[in-house]
Amino acid sequence: MEDNSFTAPKSTRQINDKKFRYRKRKSKEIMNSQINLADDVVNVLCELHSNPVIQEIILTKHKKPVVIVYINQQMDDMIRNCEGDDGSVLGVDITFNFEIFYVTVFSYKTDV
Repeated sequence: MEDNSFTAPKSTRQINDKKFRYRKRKSKEIMNSQINLADDVVNVLCELHSNPVIQEIILTKHKKPVVIVYINQQMDDMIRNCEGDDGSVLGVDITFNFEIFYVTVFSYKTDV
């Protein structure tokens, strides 16, 4: 059996200091991730008028931003294929995680 008396803490002060440093580091990581999210939101907002794929950005207090993306041709195709009595059923796939994003996918059968 190995003797860890050289590496073990010598007092409760050492334990408390270690816990304090750990919490401080974790707090800094959380703060950095929030800053990165804010930067990402600003970047997407800047793209709204120049990127043809970004159609709408919804910002709601206490909720994550919603970004709606599609090109006009996709919307026209979906309407053409789903409208009318003999139109395709529009499927809404369950939201899933993609990296740090939540993604909801719509699908339908095309007439091509």
